[in-house]
Amino acid sequence: MEFRILTERDAEAFHHLYREALQTYPEAFYRTPEEGVGTVEEVAAFLRERGGPDDFVLGAFDGETLVGMVGFVRNTVVKTRHRGHIWGMYVRPDRQGRGIAYRLMEALINRAKTCSGLEQITLTVVSENRPAKALYAKWGFQKYGTYPRSLRGNGRALDEDYMVLFLKSDGS
Repeated sequence: MEFRILTERDAEAFHHLYREALQTYPEAFYRTPEEGVGTVEEVAAFLRERGGPDDFVLGAFDGETLVGMVGFVRNTVVKTRHRGHIWGMYVRPDRQGRGIAYRLMEALINRAKTCSGLEQITLTVVSENRPAKALYAKWGFQKYGTYPRSLRGNGRALDEDYMVLFLKSDGS
């Protein structure tokens, strides 16, 4: 298994995997399968703008096949630059249970820790997504709030939990 930052060369694979994620777990993502992720060209442009230490998409590859993904973006406003946010975690169902999501988080957190001045990483997760919440808890993420009825899809309202990982414990 190889874990690396996605580039525009990975646009087709990322486009396919993200569409699969929206169809497989529609309740876990903000976009609906109908909204999709844009064209492959739009995805290539999106990836072209990323890849630095503060904004990237990390992929898990089994050989040439992209089987997992997770994104990271750091706040750019001066007063919130100490915060980063994780988005879009997904591992193909046939590859789950093999530690891929754990290793994606490990690679992401290790890379994020190299960002000078970064003190905390946040994420949101659908409250009823117990496997994802358990993964995040293993890495030390703590729930700090719930947004009731944050998402609405398939005739259901879903709550989201807000979680944070403090990279520095002193708050300075």
